[in-house]
Amino acid sequence: MMRRVILTLLLILIFIFPVYANSGVKIYNLPILREGKVLNLPLNSYSFWFYISPGVEILDNCYLELKYSYADTLLEKESFLTIYLNGYPLYTKKVVDKTKIPVSVRVKLPKYLFKKGFNEITISTRQRSIEGLCKDLDNDANWIVIHNNSLLHLETRDKSFQIKYYPYPFFGLIGTKYSKFLNFYIP
Repeated sequence: MMRRVILTLLLILIFIFPVYANSGVKIYNLPILREGKVLNLPLNSYSFWFYISPGVEILDNCYLELKYSYADTLLEKESFLTIYLNGYPLYTKKVVDKTKIPVSVRVKLPKYLFKKGFNEITISTRQRSIEGLCKDLDNDANWIVIHNNSLLHLETRDKSFQIKYYPYPFFGLIGTKYSKFLNFYIP
């Protein structure tokens, strides 16, 4: 009888206090700029590099959140923005968006385009505020500003570590503030 009471109490305690397993998902929101970037030529390009350590698995919910504003003088039919991941074009849109300023664009980054080591995100623009070739080179009214609150959202999970991944995970390069303070001593 006592055994049955203890077992019942134990089961009640287990169901009252749920236990959750740690999924091991790490979320990084990396700013792509320290300060706003002005793009004021007819053809512009801005690149951002980041590092994916060996032993890190990229998950499906990664995206670039791009926020920008533009001059009202830009021609709607001749101003475009393209986003690349490692040289592969992912997204193109007209720069002019009269519904909201600043414009906010969320671009999904497919995980199969990421590679181990350094990765590059490029934002390329073609913009005109005067019709005709080469007339916008010295035009101060031809600009796009990428805002510093634009960010790269990465979701990762550590793989089971093998000896070939050394010195990772001990020395990770994605957003860990303690990695520069680690010292390894080999006897």
